[in-house]
Amino acid sequence: MMDYERVVTALDGSTMTLDAPVADAIERRFGGGVVFRSRVQRISEAGIEDLRLEGNPDTGTALRTPDTGPYTAIRFAGVRDGWVRNVTIRYVSHGITAQRGAHFNTFEDLAYLDPHYGQTEGMRRYTFNYEGNAAFNLTQRCYAEQVRHSFVTGATTPGPNVFLDCLAVDASNDSGPHHRWATGTLYDNTRDTQLKVQNRRRSGTGHGWAGAQQMFWNTGSTQLVLQAPPHAMNWSVGKAGATVPGKFPPEEPAGMLQRPDEVVVPRSLYLQQLRDRLGASAVDAVTTPAQRHGRVWDALTAARGGVAAAAGQMALLRRGG
Repeated sequence: MMDYERVVTALDGSTMTLDAPVADAIERRFGGGVVFRSRVQRISEAGIEDLRLEGNPDTGTALRTPDTGPYTAIRFAGVRDGWVRNVTIRYVSHGITAQRGAHFNTFEDLAYLDPHYGQTEGMRRYTFNYEGNAAFNLTQRCYAEQVRHSFVTGATTPGPNVFLDCLAVDASNDSGPHHRWATGTLYDNTRDTQLKVQNRRRSGTGHGWAGAQQMFWNTGSTQLVLQAPPHAMNWSVGKAGATVPGKFPPEEPAGMLQRPDEVVVPRSLYLQQLRDRLGASAVDAVTTPAQRHGRVWDALTAARGGVAAAAGQMALLRRGG
């Protein structure tokens, strides 16, 4: 079941106006939907910043669990208008997870390094992850290396959520929706070796269609799997890697692919929409000079050395040109 939490701003007969779009079709022929009133309690304006979180690097190949070692560095649940900023994570299985009730949060200038796992199979090395009914969240200027799923969503994650100007190096698997129909995710200038949205069928615990209404924008990945589920669509616009078949036959219909050999304008869909809504000053408030000029990749790569040496160095991404 998809759980879209919205505010009703107007009622006119049987027409309901919401404060934000719903990223999926709700059709009577497929069971329709139910509207109900919800009282949600959250904390707000709370954040975590300027930290270095490390597990034990000498754990061999054992699977870490909440009982045997550090499993997830930071979990965000029941938080609105919060943030995680300038944090380095090392020797931990999972990086940062936005879970149920995580709305309108920002995760920026983060690095996930040296997961130190001999095994690269299930339940390991998820870096930046949206799960549950996490929605309206932004992850930007984040760096990951030696991971499995760098920028990923879980089951029935409704969105909208954004990954912006993020970089993964030496990942062993793909970024993208991972299982069971996540919707409304924008991968905006987010670079990884593999970006995939596909029917995963019986993979894992029975993943099925991983996602719908997924947008890849100027990603520049090495490989792209772009499939479209029935009655839905996925898109890739701008610079993208070679389009390859999905991993789980038979092959599904293709999503919408446009201008994969060039960087399209605007460079960033998210930042252009922000500018259209709130003006140039809003873009300046949340970006760096390097980011605005499309040079954030050099800053991300350079910061990797700093964060490996000492906490606090990711701040150079916010200051740097």
